[in-house]
Amino acid sequence: MSTDPTVTAEPTTTTRDEGLPPERLSEDDLLRELAQLHRTRNETFLHAPTRALQHHSERTVALEMEYLRRHPERDIEERGQH
Repeated sequence: MSTDPTVTAEPTTTTRDEGLPPERLSEDDLLRELAQLHRTRNETFLHAPTRALQHHSERTVALEMEYLRRHPERDIEERGQH
């Protein structure tokens, strides 16, 4: 333990709940979190502080990558040629 009086054992700021790592989420929880992130994306992009937007983006990518890992043969809709 440090003897420096300016060093504290506990952080002085509240830490954000990071949630479970994507690989530990059940399928239902993964889909629920993805849906929530997609629903809140525009509002977060337009109005959230930069750090919140960055966290939202990082969490979205992590969950989407986990979904793709679990579903490499997902249905892909073919779009017509323009």
